[in-house]
Amino acid sequence: VGQAPGGPDEDPIGFPFGGWQAPLMDDVSGAQVGSAYEGTDALLLGRRTYDIFAAFWPHQEGGQDNEIAMLFNSVPKYVASRGRP
Repeated sequence: VGQAPGGPDEDPIGFPFGGWQAPLMDDVSGAQVGSAYEGTDALLLGRRTYDIFAAFWPHQEGGQDNEIAMLFNSVPKYVASRGRP
């Protein structure tokens, strides 16, 4: 589980340690993340995480995060929520 890996302000509600991951990313951790998602054919996301993904990843293709952006943008997403969509 990655808890608000993009930064401490990504989703501060209910995430007291959000953002710890971003400053520690390097080539080794990037390769590990890539390996973890290799073969992914769908994503199960919470509603808030889906909202973050939907606002960010469609605009990242062709950039620094192209490979993971293409993966995230190409697979089906299933959204879990306790409330109404």
